Amino acid sequence: AEETLKEAEDLAHPYSGIKEVEKISLSSGRSSYILCRKGSFLTWQEPFYSFLISVVAEESGKSASSWEWLEVNSPDCFNAKEKSKKAVEKAIALSHTRKGESLKTKVLFPPFVVVDLLELLSFALSGEEVLKGRSFLKDKLGKRVFSDEITIIDDGLLESGLETRPFDDEGMPQSRKVLVEKGERIVQGIFLPVFIANFTEVQEITQ
Repeated sequence: AEETLKEAEDLAHPYSGIKEVEKISLSSGRSSYILCRKGSFLTWQEPFYSFLISVVAEESGKSASSWEWLEVNSPDCFNAKEKSKKAVEKAIALSHTRKGESLKTKVLFPPFVVVDLLELLSFALSGEEVLKGRSFLKDKLGKRVFSDEITIIDDGLLESGLETRPFDDEGMPQSRKVLVEKGERIVQGIFLPVFIANFTEVQEITQ
């Protein structure tokens, strides 16, 4: 672990403009899932490896910081050097930015921002919120709601995916569900707790 951290930190220093490495950490362990439901006792364990680095760049008196974070459940997917390089590149780029005129343009979101957007979208995809009429998707089942270039999949069995396991939070078998396909919200795009699904006689159940 110490060797990995040193290699990742040393990678940042040769870059011109990097003022300091603010923080760098690495951890590993095992995550355990235990679920007791209706007489069933389900358990699952998986390893985890996480890495965080934060760096500060300076250009013409302007400082900017950037960070990268990684968490995987397989050492084969662990690449601290790549994350260090990305953090350095972002910090340097930010230190060169200058205030410009306001404009309306297309934006390409980095992966970590997309994750935040998906977290917000999960509220709209909640079956409970749809049934209560609080979701903006309540009347959009099977209708186009996004660009046809957007497909969103909830795959609880994704190989090497975080929290991939045989059962969900309610003890139901995990599966691969297409929530949005080419911009259209389809039937599987409803998240319903079991008790609500039984009450509304909905067949597709997921948590």
